[in-house]
Amino acid sequence: MSSERTIRRRVSELKQLFNEEITRCLNKFKNTSESNIDVSKSIETSKPHDGVIPQVNPALNAMCLMNTLQIKRRTSLDQLIANQFKRPKVEAVENRVQIQNEIIDKNLVKNEEVEFNNIHRPNEREEKNSEYRFNLKDYLQNISNEESGDESGDSEEEFLAVEDEKKIKFVNEIRELCLKYIHIITHEYVEELISKLRKETGAPFPKTARTFFKTPRIIETRKMGSGDYCYYGLESAITSFINMYVNKGIDVDCIKLLVGIDGAPLAVSSEKGLWIVSCSENILKLVEVLSIYHGEDKPTDVNEFLKQFQEEITFFIKNGIDYKNKHYSVTFEQLVCDAPAKEYVLCVKYHSGYYSCSKCTIEGEYDGAVHFPGEMCTLRTDEKMKNRQYNDSFGDDYQKTGETILKDIPNFGLVTNVVLDYMHLICLGVMLKLIELWTKSVLCESDITKISEKLHNLKDFVPSDFCRNPRQFKKIRRLWKATELRQFLLYTGPVVLLNILPAELYVHFLYLNVATSILVNPILYKSNDYLNYADELLKCFVHDFAVHYGRKNVTFNVHNLLHIVADARRFGPLDDFSAFRFENLIRKVKQLVRNGNQPLVQIGKRLAEIKSCKVYSDENDFKFDLSMYQPMQEIKVFIKKSIRIDCRNKSNDTVLLNNGIYIQCHYFIKDKNNELKVVGSVLKVVDNFYKDHLENASDKLHIKIVRISKTAQHTTYSAESILAKVCKFPLEIENIFVVIPLIHTYCN
Repeated sequence: MSSERTIRRRVSELKQLFNEEITRCLNKFKNTSESNIDVSKSIETSKPHDGVIPQVNPALNAMCLMNTLQIKRRTSLDQLIANQFKRPKVEAVENRVQIQNEIIDKNLVKNEEVEFNNIHRPNEREEKNSEYRFNLKDYLQNISNEESGDESGDSEEEFLAVEDEKKIKFVNEIRELCLKYIHIITHEYVEELISKLRKETGAPFPKTARTFFKTPRIIETRKMGSGDYCYYGLESAITSFINMYVNKGIDVDCIKLLVGIDGAPLAVSSEKGLWIVSCSENILKLVEVLSIYHGEDKPTDVNEFLKQFQEEITFFIKNGIDYKNKHYSVTFEQLVCDAPAKEYVLCVKYHSGYYSCSKCTIEGEYDGAVHFPGEMCTLRTDEKMKNRQYNDSFGDDYQKTGETILKDIPNFGLVTNVVLDYMHLICLGVMLKLIELWTKSVLCESDITKISEKLHNLKDFVPSDFCRNPRQFKKIRRLWKATELRQFLLYTGPVVLLNILPAELYVHFLYLNVATSILVNPILYKSNDYLNYADELLKCFVHDFAVHYGRKNVTFNVHNLLHIVADARRFGPLDDFSAFRFENLIRKVKQLVRNGNQPLVQIGKRLAEIKSCKVYSDENDFKFDLSMYQPMQEIKVFIKKSIRIDCRNKSNDTVLLNNGIYIQCHYFIKDKNNELKVVGSVLKVVDNFYKDHLENASDKLHIKIVRISKTAQHTTYSAESILAKVCKFPLEIENIFVVIPLIHTYCN
């Protein structure tokens, strides 16, 4: 129930955010209308009139509109707006009048004087029913009739052209906003919204949401086994990637693709689920859906499920793609799957089998379950996999179950290009296994409570970069997601386990912590020395795992830590080929289904709507505009690439400079040379956080113990010297903190 309440709360928050964005967009449209339309000269040349042109609060229409939609009232906005037009007495029109576009209406103004309906002191009854409206177009027409020459006509045509252009732009902006939140709003909601916007702004909104979103009439699906299947195509995905590259000024000659294949239940209470094939690229990390299967189980014939994808990607690898007068080559770099999906797609042994390792020929041992103690054995090769040589009925029967159609894809290795995904392998695999072992056999109930209290105390210090705050330690198995396990492994775990977990086990955990931190770091992975160091730590971790927890607990995931460094050497940091982005897509796809009737058709239509006005979220691409600020003006919020510093918030105000100094930022300023400076207090380094033989890791990863002094003098540094954003967590001593750079914020 708590999970359902959380979902409802998050949906409510997203709807509120949607309403706020619509309001901002509407107010922006009104403000633009005011700034672009200059009728002051015409008003000055005309005769003064009795009466008052009403002035409306720019936010009024927007807020009334969204409130009306949100609470489902049928009250006309005309009545709400009319209350703003009431005047206790008649006033003369001044020479300079601000005319609001939102009150444009079709009422006629017949005489030279601009008349308003019922402009007088209303009595109590009239005050409730009176509505005053002003027709800007007729007003301008009235003025132009008084003046001679063609100049006034030309100005009116120019005004109408500008107005039409503004309205079309406004319609497109509203469409983009609606598509951004398409997973939480319905067509009925959108139709009510655009109906009121069409009435209040005069913008050319269509009457139906289908026309507004360009929804296709038919989505082609076909039967496949006991379920349904829909293929959306690789070509449209590649062209979407190229369009985004062009829009952002990124020049590439080769499109390098990652493909993710995974299954997920459609709903908690549903017996049916989805199997989704999606693709991504490694520059902007965009993701597109290629095909979806819906049924009670996975497709019976995996080769039938993958046939269209295999044929299309083979064509593009051989021929490339010509788009917008340029030729692009295409490569299939990585296949990203969890262990069950990998075994299904490659037609190999399940991960509980004796010869189930996808990278080497190690033979497992059975003790209640199959485990893999010891070091890696002979590595598997692409050639032997393609020729199905791992099919020994009396030995290595890794390929015993069948043959995959993926072997026919050019330049794609069934060993080297099928990567180990650290989301499933390390976060949901090894990290979760460690915590289960600790809670069952190492930690007592009081220790678990202490860890939960420490995690709770860190909530106020967790940066906004994390989508979730730490939760109770004892609920980890039931509630924690992969992102929370990643946060615990890389950041909060070393702090909250200190002085609670036995020393030997704590150091053993730090082996995994340090090695993973190196492998996901976008700077450190480039050094062979760092990769070798991470490899040594993981070998020690796997070896000591059997010593501390027993040979039977060296599972499939623990063994594969011996192979993950090789994938990092070949393809880069672990986040470049992890399943996090694909899991995020699956979550969004599931949200596109409104009910159980033809889910593939629903998903197909929603995806087509998004494609018709393709707008990827550019939240991380926000460019800090220094020209908005005056010299020496204090700037409290600063954004640089993936770094967002908020000097008003203690959890988001600390950075690491490229000279190794930690700064608690107070504000940013632009000097007289238009160079941005950061002003803050230097945090004094007290000691390395890691001790003994891991002490060098503190220097490599910039993880230190610092003291914060309230009397420290302010110092100034160039904002260009910022290397990464830092999270700082308090230790038991007052004003003593451990600082850990946020790995994803490193500036290359």
